[in-house]
Amino acid sequence: LSRTKLATKGAALLGTALKNHASVQAVTLERCSLGDSGIMQFAESLKGNGSLTLLSLKGNRCGSSGSKALASAVQSHPALASLDVSLCSM
Repeated sequence: LSRTKLATKGAALLGTALKNHASVQAVTLERCSLGDSGIMQFAESLKGNGSLTLLSLKGNRCGSSGSKALASAVQSHPALASLDVSLCSM
């Protein structure tokens, strides 16, 4: 889904799908215009998925609220082995 303009609404929809499909292991959302609120929406969805091992959010702008939400979600997600937040302006 890289380089699609998901924004906040798309992140919320994808997060809901992620919660309902526990077999998903990798998600790449590079340069998807998620922004701070989109990152927050997606971080919330991580709490309902225990199988994700790779998440790339490279190139999405993320402020302090999104960074905190993502950090909290990652701490409670032991399966996540790879997280790419490069170029996220954190």
